Amino acid sequence: MTTPHRLTLEPLPEGKRVQDVLPAFADVTTDIGPIGTPCSICPSCRKPFDQVRKRRMELRLYPAESVIPFALRYDLCGSCAKQYRAGGEARDGVIAAIDAFLNEDAPQ
Repeated sequence: MTTPHRLTLEPLPEGKRVQDVLPAFADVTTDIGPIGTPCSICPSCRKPFDQVRKRRMELRLYPAESVIPFALRYDLCGSCAKQYRAGGEARDGVIAAIDAFLNEDAPQ
């Protein structure tokens, strides 16, 4: 049995596109769209989406060491989307929560 690999998520530097930073994306010009079923909970606060808590923002994160072109798509609830848009430490907190959500079964 193989041990899961911990993915590292990093924000793009200001003014850069993913094609500028990750060689795997250099020739990617189109988006093939999402694959799989969207998560039923907000990955930041881990509260379920329902009639009141709706998906308010789509966030795409690109694994820092990606050798194939793929992005991880996360839907955020309104509260978490507001924190992300606020920037600074609030944004860092949302990214850290998503990173923990993504890697909760991975070795530390």
